[in-house]
Amino acid sequence: MSEQGIAVILLAFLIWLVIRRAGQKRREREAAESGGGPQGGTPSPKRSRKQREMPRVGQPGSITDAQIDRLKANGFEPARTWSFEEAALVLDATDYLRAAILKATGDDEPPVEVQNVLLQFILSDDDLRNYVRAWGERRREEGREREAPKLRANNQFRRVEQMIDELWEDREEAAPRD
Repeated sequence: MSEQGIAVILLAFLIWLVIRRAGQKRREREAAESGGGPQGGTPSPKRSRKQREMPRVGQPGSITDAQIDRLKANGFEPARTWSFEEAALVLDATDYLRAAILKATGDDEPPVEVQNVLLQFILSDDDLRNYVRAWGERRREEGREREAPKLRANNQFRRVEQMIDELWEDREEAAPRD
Protein backbone atom coordinates (compact mmCIF):
# COMPACT_ATOMS: atom_id res chain seq x y z
CA MET A 1 0.00 0.00 0.00
CA SER A 2 1.29 3.48 -0.82
CA GLU A 3 2.08 6.20 1.71
CA GLN A 4 -0.88 8.19 0.45
CA GLY A 5 -3.24 5.30 1.05
CA ILE A 6 -1.91 4.83 4.54
CA ALA A 7 -2.27 8.56 5.28
CA VAL A 8 -5.90 8.56 4.13
CA ILE A 9 -6.67 5.45 6.17
CA LEU A 10 -4.99 6.95 9.25
CA LEU A 11 -6.95 10.20 8.86
CA ALA A 12 -10.23 8.30 8.50
CA PHE A 13 -9.35 6.13 11.52
CA LEU A 14 -8.50 9.19 13.63
CA ILE A 15 -11.79 10.85 12.74
CA TRP A 16 -13.62 7.61 13.49
CA LEU A 17 -11.96 7.39 16.92
CA VAL A 18 -12.93 10.97 17.80
CA ILE A 19 -16.52 10.37 16.72
CA ARG A 20 -16.66 7.04 18.57
CA ARG A 21 -15.26 8.51 21.78
CA ALA A 22 -17.64 11.48 21.67
CA GLY A 23 -20.55 9.06 21.21
CA GLN A 24 -19.37 6.93 24.12
CA LYS A 25 -19.12 9.96 26.38
CA ARG A 26 -22.60 11.10 25.35
CA ARG A 27 -24.09 7.63 25.99
CA GLU A 28 -22.34 7.45 29.36
CA ARG A 29 -23.78 10.84 30.37
CA GLU A 30 -27.25 9.82 29.20
CA ALA A 31 -27.01 6.52 31.08
CA ALA A 32 -25.79 8.27 34.24
CA GLU A 33 -28.68 10.75 34.05
CA SER A 34 -31.21 7.95 33.58
CA GLY A 35 -29.63 5.76 36.27
CA GLY A 36 -28.22 3.15 33.88
CA GLY A 37 -24.68 1.78 33.66
CA PRO A 38 -21.80 3.49 31.84
CA GLN A 39 -22.59 1.80 28.52
CA GLY A 40 -26.37 2.06 28.82
CA GLY A 41 -28.60 2.98 25.94
CA THR A 42 -28.27 2.33 22.25
CA PRO A 43 -26.36 4.39 19.74
CA SER A 44 -28.33 7.15 18.07
CA PRO A 45 -29.45 6.19 14.55
CA LYS A 46 -28.16 9.60 13.44
CA ARG A 47 -24.61 8.42 14.20
CA SER A 48 -24.78 5.10 12.39
CA ARG A 49 -23.46 6.60 9.17
CA LYS A 50 -21.20 4.48 7.04
CA GLN A 51 -17.55 5.61 7.22
CA ARG A 52 -16.13 6.25 3.76
CA GLU A 53 -12.85 7.56 2.47
CA MET A 54 -12.15 10.49 0.23
CA PRO A 55 -10.68 9.34 -3.10
CA ARG A 56 -7.19 10.52 -3.97
CA VAL A 57 -6.93 13.41 -6.43
CA GLY A 58 -4.05 15.26 -8.04
CA GLN A 59 -0.35 14.54 -8.26
CA PRO A 60 0.97 13.08 -4.97
CA GLY A 61 3.65 15.26 -3.41
CA SER A 62 2.51 18.50 -5.04
CA ILE A 63 1.33 20.10 -1.79
CA THR A 64 2.82 23.57 -1.33
CA ASP A 65 4.59 24.98 1.71
CA ALA A 66 1.85 27.61 2.02
CA GLN A 67 -0.78 24.86 2.12
CA ILE A 68 1.21 22.97 4.75
CA ASP A 69 1.39 26.13 6.87
CA ARG A 70 -2.36 26.80 6.54
CA LEU A 71 -3.22 23.17 7.30
CA LYS A 72 -1.05 23.21 10.42
CA ALA A 73 -2.62 26.51 11.50
CA ASN A 74 -5.99 24.75 11.21
CA GLY A 75 -4.90 21.80 13.35
CA PHE A 76 -4.05 19.31 10.60
CA GLU A 77 -0.88 17.26 10.23
CA PRO A 78 -0.40 17.16 6.45
CA ALA A 79 2.04 14.81 4.78
CA ARG A 80 4.40 15.81 1.98
CA THR A 81 2.74 13.05 -0.06
CA TRP A 82 -0.54 14.99 -0.27
CA SER A 83 -1.36 16.59 -3.59
CA PHE A 84 -2.07 20.29 -4.08
CA GLU A 85 -5.69 19.39 -4.86
CA GLU A 86 -6.13 17.28 -1.72
CA ALA A 87 -4.71 20.00 0.51
CA ALA A 88 -6.85 22.62 -1.23
CA LEU A 89 -9.94 20.46 -0.77
CA VAL A 90 -9.33 19.97 2.96
CA LEU A 91 -8.73 23.71 3.40
CA ASP A 92 -11.78 24.61 1.30
CA ALA A 93 -13.97 22.12 3.19
CA THR A 94 -12.75 23.56 6.49
CA ASP A 95 -13.52 27.12 5.35
CA TYR A 96 -16.93 26.01 4.06
CA LEU A 97 -17.96 24.08 7.17
CA ARG A 98 -16.88 26.89 9.51
CA ALA A 99 -18.83 29.43 7.44
CA ALA A 100 -21.84 27.07 7.42
CA ILE A 101 -21.68 26.65 11.20
CA LEU A 102 -21.46 30.41 11.65
CA LYS A 103 -24.41 30.98 9.34
CA ALA A 104 -26.53 28.20 10.91
CA THR A 105 -25.71 28.76 14.59
CA GLY A 106 -23.87 32.06 14.99
CA ASP A 107 -20.98 30.15 16.63
CA ASP A 108 -17.64 31.35 15.31
CA GLU A 109 -15.59 28.92 17.45
CA PRO A 110 -17.26 25.52 16.93
CA PRO A 111 -15.96 22.48 18.82
CA VAL A 112 -13.30 20.45 17.02
CA GLU A 113 -15.45 17.30 17.33
CA VAL A 114 -18.27 18.98 15.39
CA GLN A 115 -15.84 20.21 12.74
CA ASN A 116 -14.36 16.71 12.39
CA VAL A 117 -17.79 15.15 11.84
CA LEU A 118 -18.69 17.80 9.25
CA LEU A 119 -15.34 17.49 7.50
CA GLN A 120 -15.74 13.75 7.19
CA PHE A 121 -19.36 14.22 6.05
CA ILE A 122 -18.30 16.62 3.28
CA LEU A 123 -15.21 14.72 2.13
CA SER A 124 -16.89 11.32 2.04
CA ASP A 125 -19.94 12.44 0.03
CA ASP A 126 -19.33 12.69 -3.72
CA ASP A 127 -21.81 15.53 -4.31
CA LEU A 128 -20.67 17.65 -1.36
CA ARG A 129 -16.98 17.01 -2.04
CA ASN A 130 -17.31 17.96 -5.72
CA TYR A 131 -19.36 21.05 -4.84
CA VAL A 132 -16.85 22.26 -2.23
CA ARG A 133 -13.95 21.54 -4.62
CA ALA A 134 -15.55 23.69 -7.35
CA TRP A 135 -16.53 26.34 -4.78
CA GLY A 136 -12.93 26.59 -3.57
CA GLU A 137 -11.52 26.66 -7.10
CA ARG A 138 -13.85 29.55 -8.01
CA ARG A 139 -12.76 31.46 -4.90
CA ARG A 140 -9.07 30.97 -5.79
CA GLU A 141 -9.62 31.96 -9.43
CA GLU A 142 -11.42 35.12 -8.31
CA GLY A 143 -8.76 35.89 -5.68
CA ARG A 144 -11.30 35.62 -2.84
CA GLU A 145 -9.85 32.65 -0.91
CA ARG A 146 -8.77 34.87 2.01
CA GLU A 147 -12.15 36.67 2.24
CA ALA A 148 -14.90 35.53 4.59
CA PRO A 149 -16.90 32.96 2.64
CA LYS A 150 -20.40 33.81 1.51
CA LEU A 151 -22.49 30.66 1.14
CA ARG A 152 -25.47 30.15 -1.14
CA ALA A 153 -28.54 28.49 0.39
CA ASN A 154 -28.56 25.66 -2.18
CA ASN A 155 -29.11 21.90 -1.78
CA GLN A 156 -25.53 21.28 -0.65
CA PHE A 157 -25.73 23.98 2.00
CA ARG A 158 -29.08 22.64 3.22
CA ARG A 159 -27.59 19.16 3.64
CA VAL A 160 -24.64 20.52 5.62
CA GLU A 161 -26.98 22.74 7.63
CA GLN A 162 -29.15 19.72 8.47
CA MET A 163 -26.08 17.88 9.75
CA ILE A 164 -25.11 20.95 11.80
CA ASP A 165 -28.61 21.04 13.31
CA GLU A 166 -28.31 17.37 14.28
CA LEU A 167 -24.88 17.89 15.82
CA TRP A 168 -26.06 20.97 17.75
CA GLU A 169 -29.09 19.04 18.96
CA ASP A 170 -26.79 16.26 20.19
CA ARG A 171 -24.55 18.83 21.95
CA GLU A 172 -27.52 20.39 23.71
CA GLU A 173 -28.85 16.99 24.78
CA ALA A 174 -25.40 16.01 26.10
CA ALA A 175 -24.80 19.31 27.94
CA PRO A 176 -24.97 18.95 31.72
CA ARG A 177 -28.02 20.53 33.27
CA ASP A 178 -27.71 22.88 36.24
